Amino acid sequence: IQNLAFGTIVLSGPGSWSGEVVSMTQAGALTCGGGTNLTCSGSPQPAQYQVLGTSNSIVTITCPAFNLTGPSTLAFTPNAPATVNLGPAGPTTGVTFGIGGSITLASTTPDGLYTGTFNVTANYQ
Repeated sequence: IQNLAFGTIVLSGPGSWSGEVVSMTQAGALTCGGGTNLTCSGSPQPAQYQVLGTSNSIVTITCPAFNLTGPSTLAFTPNAPATVNLGPAGPTTGVTFGIGGSITLASTTPDGLYTGTFNVTANYQ
C-alpha cells in the first residue's frame, strides 16, 4: 500500500561519532538518534501492506534484514509484526499492517539517497 520512508536525515554532529540509530515503529513514529548528531525532517512513513483471507485467520509475517544501497551500504533491520489476525472482514478488507525498522549511522556515512527492497512473506495458518 505504501513504501517506507525515513524522510531526510542530516548528519549534524561535530567530530567523529558512530552508533546513532534512526528507528521507526510499525505505526510510523520516528526516533532520530540518541543525541545531537542527527536532524530528521520531512515526511517519514512506515511501509504498509494489506492481507486478505479467511475470517479470523492468523497470518505469520516474516521480513528478514537487508542492506539499503546508495553511496554506501546501510544495514536495515525491519520492525514487523510476528502475526496479524484478519478479523471478521478477512475476505473483504482483511487487515493492513505497518513495517518500520532501523538503520545505524556514523559521522562517516556518505550523503545521498539510499534505497532497498523488502522481502515480506505472509504465511497463512
